[in-house]
Amino acid sequence: MSPKTAPLTAVQVRADILAPVIEERARIKEGERAARAAIEEAQAKRNEEVSAWRAEAAECQRLFLPEPPPPARLEMPQHHALLHRAITARTRCEEWQNRLLAEHRGEVETAYRQALPDLTERTRATALGDADSVLGEWNGWLRLVRECRAAEERTGGRLMHDPPTSRMRTTITAADLLEAVNGADLLEPAPPGRDWIDGGPRDGFHQPMSGGPDGPDGMTREEAAQQRKPGGARWWI
Repeated sequence: MSPKTAPLTAVQVRADILAPVIEERARIKEGERAARAAIEEAQAKRNEEVSAWRAEAAECQRLFLPEPPPPARLEMPQHHALLHRAITARTRCEEWQNRLLAEHRGEVETAYRQALPDLTERTRATALGDADSVLGEWNGWLRLVRECRAAEERTGGRLMHDPPTSRMRTTITAADLLEAVNGADLLEPAPPGRDWIDGGPRDGFHQPMSGGPDGPDGMTREEAAQQRKPGGARWWI
């Protein structure tokens, strides 16, 4: 029996999708580096010429002789044009990246679903004190999926009101992982039209300002998850 193939990570999926953009950015970076190096070299050469001219001019003044003409002004429009071209190229790369992320949203979310069972199982087997070992993977998927969804939301220059990505977690912490091992989707946006507060008790994602089953006076999301899954696995106990 052949060994089981490990699921792809978010880093691998992102690198595969954006490979041509990454390659183009490296080419732009190298071209910009060469242009800046040429500018610095020309500037250093002129500085040497100016220093030599000043010394010669000072000697001529001491001897009451005509001073030599100063070095020609440094003109580098072509090199500066190259730098401007690099800025334009980076902007095109950003647009290209957004198109690729939007086009591959389905592929990315499929890869996430395929990686989820293994990631969830490893999270369940991880002690609380070692949560950092899996948090990087969770947050990698969160960033990639949110990038793809946000790119799709911007397709055609549209600006959505209260888009789903604005209601996604900005980061996943160890406190959120209890929800994950009890079956919650940490990448699912919060329902629209919810109020948010900052600095209050954390229930792993968000807490509405009003009371109710999910509010300050009701059960937490963790308690609700436990109630929905009687007999579910207890994590880190």
